[in-house]
Amino acid sequence: MNKKYQVFISSTQKDLVNERIDIIQALLESKCIPAGMELFVTANKKSWEIIKQDIDESDFYLLVIAGMYGSLTKDHHGNQISYTEKEYNYAISIKKPIMVFIYKDINNLPAGKVERSQAGRKRLEKFKNRILDSHIQVAFWTNTGELISKMKSSIQELILNNPSAGWVKGTAISSEGITDDFMHKIDNVCDWGLEKIFKTRAEKNAESDPKLEKHDVKILDGIAFGLSSFRCNREYDVLKCLQNGMNMRLLAMNPHSEFARQRAVEENSHPDSIKDSIVKLVYWINNLNKKSNNGKIEIKYYNAMTLDFYWRIDNDLYVGPYMYDIVSQQTVTAKFSKGGKGFNLYTRYFEDLWNNSALCEYPPEFIKE
Repeated sequence: MNKKYQVFISSTQKDLVNERIDIIQALLESKCIPAGMELFVTANKKSWEIIKQDIDESDFYLLVIAGMYGSLTKDHHGNQISYTEKEYNYAISIKKPIMVFIYKDINNLPAGKVERSQAGRKRLEKFKNRILDSHIQVAFWTNTGELISKMKSSIQELILNNPSAGWVKGTAISSEGITDDFMHKIDNVCDWGLEKIFKTRAEKNAESDPKLEKHDVKILDGIAFGLSSFRCNREYDVLKCLQNGMNMRLLAMNPHSEFARQRAVEENSHPDSIKDSIVKLVYWINNLNKKSNNGKIEIKYYNAMTLDFYWRIDNDLYVGPYMYDIVSQQTVTAKFSKGGKGFNLYTRYFEDLWNNSALCEYPPEFIKE
């Protein structure tokens, strides 16, 4: 039976941005499901519980270490520890199959990619020595190509030598013993065009954002906040799609309303964080529209609390809730395909909102041409 295996990726964030992107791509090419790529903004118990759940549900644990120890939290004894080491400790405690890749010589790394403080360097060295003194097999790497090559080999070895449940496509399951109730549920899924459910919006981004890389997307509609990560990571691809005729419409909560401030508080963020991000989004849109002589981006503000995230890319639609006290990147998201009831329902909902002049209007900052 054709299985896919979920791999939890653990590493520091800032110094390994490009490596993490390449790791995701390599895992997808190896028919694996990447997990653990979300950014946990608040270091609270709830975010740690989500991390543990991701590790629990993953088949394998992949740890990459370079020149940084990472942001600090506390272990169950109250001692300071990095999130990376805390994740490693938990994976060890539940006997998760582990792959470890350590950068061979941190003296060859740029200054911006190594710990600046003596305390940070000592913590990193102690962590590496712990791993090297254990019975876990470690591979060393000096460049991204070497890292990816060794990682792919390790994945195949783990799959061969550490049988795991993995994930199996529903249509691959034998029909023997399937009840009428189960078939009824399958029919409902098909009727609604439900393709997939992502545990986090960050996992959804890993699937949906690369769709822009071919620069042939024609329709992109969304209901979101400031899209700060999307703006940072996908500006080039969005511009190329615009120049090739893409039209993009965005609905954003009025940043000057109390709704924006309330939502920021609910996410344990600064009260003005969503407001500032949405205003920056408008100026980003104006800038891209000036550079495009073909497609365009439109944005409207609406005066209501955002209850659902909405993201349509041509024939694929992603929707999910905004949840109290949980950062949006950590919330569940469903994918619907065109032709199903889910796609039809939500696209009509978006059109109704977009055309509701009493609720939605172009922001004064937006330049209409």
